[in-house]
Amino acid sequence: MRVILFVLFQAAWFGIILLGSFWSIIITFFYLSSIQWLVKPKPVFWLWAFGIAAFGFGVDGLLTALGIYQFSSLYPPLWLACLWCIFIPIVPLALDWMFRHKWLPPLAGFIAGPLTYQGGSLMTDMHIQSSFYLIETAVAWFLIMLVLIYAFPYLKRSAL
Repeated sequence: MRVILFVLFQAAWFGIILLGSFWSIIITFFYLSSIQWLVKPKPVFWLWAFGIAAFGFGVDGLLTALGIYQFSSLYPPLWLACLWCIFIPIVPLALDWMFRHKWLPPLAGFIAGPLTYQGGSLMTDMHIQSSFYLIETAVAWFLIMLVLIYAFPYLKRSAL
């Protein structure tokens, strides 16, 4: 099941990045519906997932306000919010192995976070404005993953 969920996540990620804001809503709806159908998590799972996704999107909004990222509009785009909505549910469902070691999620966020933003910026209207964005994004993702370490037990319990 983990492999299926991870493949769905990757397909949704690329679909959202490549097709933009209009299609991102549709892709996110079908992705989250698929998770609901395949896993059947408790309703509280979605409260946790959307709450943490809102926190992550808020961090992206802060990085945008600080001038680290720039988009074609003043605010971060809808497709970025959709990426957060598809990322959080995959954490307890397919990336749970990573949370067995408390040091691994922050390290993974520190390394992989900036790389995903770099890849996304090459395929979207996102422009990286800061010459220190790798460090700034790495620190932001390190902190986001620390929050996920705290929230992980609640996500995991409500997912099953």
